[in-house]
Amino acid sequence: MGNPVSVEPFFRGLGHFTVSRHDALWYSAGRFSLITFPNNQKVACTKRDVQQLLVDCGRLVAVFCPLSGSGPRVTEYRLHAKDYGLPSLQEQFRRHVRKHAVEFITRSMSWDEMATAAEAIHADTAARRNDRMPGQTDRRRWARVCSEAAQIPGLAAYGCLMNDALAAYVVSWHDRDVCHGVMINRDSRFDRQRAANVLLYSFSRDLIRRGDTSMINLGRSWYPPKPSLNSFKRHAGYEERETVVAVVLHPRVERLLSFRLTHRCLEFVGRLTGGRVNLEADLQLFEAARLTDIP
Repeated sequence: MGNPVSVEPFFRGLGHFTVSRHDALWYSAGRFSLITFPNNQKVACTKRDVQQLLVDCGRLVAVFCPLSGSGPRVTEYRLHAKDYGLPSLQEQFRRHVRKHAVEFITRSMSWDEMATAAEAIHADTAARRNDRMPGQTDRRRWARVCSEAAQIPGLAAYGCLMNDALAAYVVSWHDRDVCHGVMINRDSRFDRQRAANVLLYSFSRDLIRRGDTSMINLGRSWYPPKPSLNSFKRHAGYEERETVVAVVLHPRVERLLSFRLTHRCLEFVGRLTGGRVNLEADLQLFEAARLTDIP
């Protein structure tokens, strides 16, 4: 795989912290974490390397796929089949696509179009996530992101439209003969018509049939897992393959978590707040770090 550093301006424009190290592009996922793009790229680095990266960047945890070692097992989603079509979909997904595909137009989108067409999607996504998402909801900033995206080789957008309104879109990056999914967004007003299903099916069908594409890579499952997102990819006919994920903690956090009292305090806070302070995902990451064993 080529070095995805060329995509760095796009992530940075969206508001992510980014850094290129160990032949990988790392970007922020939330305030405290780093992940790679693509998130299933095998990274050749040691635990000490990653901890130094966290110290240098002021982040607390890194989640990535190591070239060697062991850790929690997750699933990655890929598509190779050139004959991908409706029979490739699981039954319910196929039923939704058959019913609603006629209501939409699906096609490649220019970045000039994306600069204005995605406004409603971004407002809806920000409201659902309770996140300001200034890199997308601020018109001028998003326009700059699109202007930069147009200069990045292989970075493209594909949309699903109803009556000229953009209902959902996917951004992808073509590296040699592999197409990597970057992000997918939808407008929930079109959920009843299953716009996201129609989008992923049409995008996958059109891209995998191109002569310059041998595989579409939608990356690995998130950690901690997001079952609904995993099901979405599986039902869309993507092939599943197990891989290993490594979770590495900042040295100070790792030392703090070596004390049993720390875990008891975290569990107590979760119970005390009745789940309002949701530490479940953090506890899963800490457990994954304990299970991670890389050189």
